[in-house]
Amino acid sequence: MNNLVLSGRLATDITLRTTTNGVINAMFTLAVKEGSKTMFIRVSCYDKVAEACNNNLQKGDRIMFDGKISVTSKKTASGYDNQTFAIARAIEFVSTRGKGGSQGNSMSDDYVEPTYDEEIPF
Repeated sequence: MNNLVLSGRLATDITLRTTTNGVINAMFTLAVKEGSKTMFIRVSCYDKVAEACNNNLQKGDRIMFDGKISVTSKKTASGYDNQTFAIARAIEFVSTRGKGGSQGNSMSDDYVEPTYDEEIPF
C-alpha cells in the first residue's frame, strides 16, 4: 500500500501548469519538521485539487494532505536519475493567509474530493 499523510508549511509558492493532455498540475515544496530537522518535499497535485491550491495557498501557509509517493526515473549518460516526490490526492488548508493577504483558520469548506483515474483494487 502506498499511502502518505504529511503536514507542513509551503516553502515555495504554487507553480501551476497544464499538461499536453489538458490536465492542470500544481507543484510546490512542503517544509515538514521532524524533531530539530526540516525536510523539504516536492509535492504535485492535479485537476480540482491543483486549482484549489493555486487559488487559496501561498508560501508559508500550513496544510495537511493525503497522497502517495511517486518515483520517476530518467536515463542519463551516467546511469539513471531517480526523483522522488509526493502526489497529493486531498488537501486540508490548516491555516492560510490566502492570495489576498487575509488571515484565515480552517478552510475545510474548500476541501476538494479528488478524482482518480486508476481503479481501486477491492
